[in-house]
Amino acid sequence: MSDFPSLADLIPSSPSSGVPVSAPAMKVSSEEVEKKFQRKMSDVEHKQREVEAMRLANTLGIPHIDLEKFPVSHKALRMLPRERAAEVGVVCFYATPDGFRLGALDPTTPQVQDILHELEERHKSKGALYVISQLSFDRIFRLYDTLPNVAPVSKDIEITEENLSQVQADVHDFSSFQELIQKQSTTDLVSIILGAGLKLDASDIHIEAEEDAIHVRFRLDGVLHEAAQLP
Repeated sequence: MSDFPSLADLIPSSPSSGVPVSAPAMKVSSEEVEKKFQRKMSDVEHKQREVEAMRLANTLGIPHIDLEKFPVSHKALRMLPRERAAEVGVVCFYATPDGFRLGALDPTTPQVQDILHELEERHKSKGALYVISQLSFDRIFRLYDTLPNVAPVSKDIEITEENLSQVQADVHDFSSFQELIQKQSTTDLVSIILGAGLKLDASDIHIEAEEDAIHVRFRLDGVLHEAAQLP
């Protein structure tokens, strides 16, 4: 006789009847089932929408991108006003001093092309167009709600030739420009920035609020340089 237990010995039995007892069934609430079903349907819809967008992209010869989990900065969102994004069906999902990327439901429309050329001219940088699905557009568009509200400030500013001349005498490079900004009051910043831009022969002056600081950038010889950060 074998010393190993039989299969029957391994199955627990009722103490009174000796009849094997089956393992208790796992209880799954109807709410959990509904949640799983909704998640599954959401995944199916997402894949279907992206496949449709990919087909359109292949037809147009324009790249497609899925923006479901793409990190989008406030700087990129500010490239395009919310109202215009909604009207045309286009969002900016990526932006740096050297270029930007637009996602559109239909990149071939004249309105989208106008926005692309307008932003390229305004920011003196190269843009690119991508086909996105309605789900991607809706997700990026909701991010406009996360932008902080900035109240416009209306104030008369007088900049004299003497102010500009003084700044140009004190600024020799980006380092001296940053030092001068740190020493002056907020009301003098406009004169300092304009004076420094003239002294360093900048063709463009960019003042951009980003998550870490307010950056001042000068375009010199066609290249955008980090000039200073505002206090």
